[in-house]
Amino acid sequence: MAPRNSWWSALARTLPLGTDRRGAMAVTIAIVMVALLGILALAIDTSQAISAHTRLGLAADTAALTALRSAAAAYAKDTQTDLHLAEAAGVQRFRAQASGISNVSMPAVTVQVSRNGLQFSAVVTYAATYTTQIASALHGINAAYGDIATLPLGGTTSAQETTGAYVDIYVLMDVSNSMAIGATDDARDVLKQKTSEYPMTGAWDWRNCAFACHMVQPLTGGLKQQYGDYYAMAKHFNITLRIDVLKNAVTYVASILTAAQHPEKFRFGLYTFETDVHDVYPLGAPSSAAPVIAATEVTPIADWGPWNQTNVAQSIAKFGGFVGRAGDGSSPENARKYVFLLTDGMEDFTGGGGQRVTAPFDPKVCQALKDRGVVILVLQTTNDDPSDQIGENAMLAQVRPLLQQCASGPDLFTSASTPAEINTAIRTMVNFAVSTPAQFTR
Repeated sequence: MAPRNSWWSALARTLPLGTDRRGAMAVTIAIVMVALLGILALAIDTSQAISAHTRLGLAADTAALTALRSAAAAYAKDTQTDLHLAEAAGVQRFRAQASGISNVSMPAVTVQVSRNGLQFSAVVTYAATYTTQIASALHGINAAYGDIATLPLGGTTSAQETTGAYVDIYVLMDVSNSMAIGATDDARDVLKQKTSEYPMTGAWDWRNCAFACHMVQPLTGGLKQQYGDYYAMAKHFNITLRIDVLKNAVTYVASILTAAQHPEKFRFGLYTFETDVHDVYPLGAPSSAAPVIAATEVTPIADWGPWNQTNVAQSIAKFGGFVGRAGDGSSPENARKYVFLLTDGMEDFTGGGGQRVTAPFDPKVCQALKDRGVVILVLQTTNDDPSDQIGENAMLAQVRPLLQQCASGPDLFTSASTPAEINTAIRTMVNFAVSTPAQFTR
């Protein structure tokens, strides 16, 4: 037996181990660190999985659009076309886009395309597996992570597109005097100079005029000047007016419809207004519109009263009589209908007391057209009146929201001033009318 003092000495050295908390703390820290690493691993994996799922969703959207466009293009060539080819195109597009997503197995995907009249629908359904990276690595530390080594990803996207529709486009163009402003700063400067050189000295003195001054007045009395008609004077000196820019832009609309793959599906009409509505080119084949528009003097009115120059609301209400109810585009009789309203939106007429009234128009008159399914696109031609003769500049800020209300949607309103801006706006409007984009339904 060991000596008593040796036994007590060994026991004394062992007892502190039971009360030393440093070892317990180390174990606790190790456990916490493993837990924190697990949480971090889950957070990273979850973030990457969400990113992968988003990219798969975009691939599904692209696949749906590809299938729709393939089906529409094939239908345009042959109405008896097999939709399976469009479905195969959608599947191929999805796989090509999904193949580059890291840690995702090649998804199982189905694309179904159907047609109802001129409307095509596509449904894309996919299922994939995301393989977690950090969680799998931690499996050696804690076997519980083996249950989350993979995450399922899946979803469905639906989209619709109508193609080959019959479309009627009505252009309602303001040709009142305020629209006969010079098209550019240089044109307005020349205009101001010429009106000063050839003043009208009758009842109204319009010299130094740069805005709303191109009225056709009766050539009587003191108006018998060399150019008593300021509009004719502007034409004589080759001053480009905004109305000229609009005429060219509208002619472009007709040419685009004429050059379409199926021009027989489009009809076009040009109507002008000031205090009344005039059918310059009644709704018909766009191929014959350009020469008629080019040969027509559309500005300004010749029979104006002292202040009776523009009545936007009255003209829009009357114009509704030229436009019938819109259809689904399945036939000429059921054509979709679009109205392009080109105006600055300012009223200028004689009030009840015989006084001149200049004010923004009331957009409520547009509702009657909308109620008949007509889509209204609005182009506001903003004015730059250096002299601000009638205080119109201050009212222009009021006009914009009213014209926005007249349009069928916030994206169907735009404003433009320069020839380049006007041409761009017109192109955007006609592109919207002739090619309705696909709409995602889920």
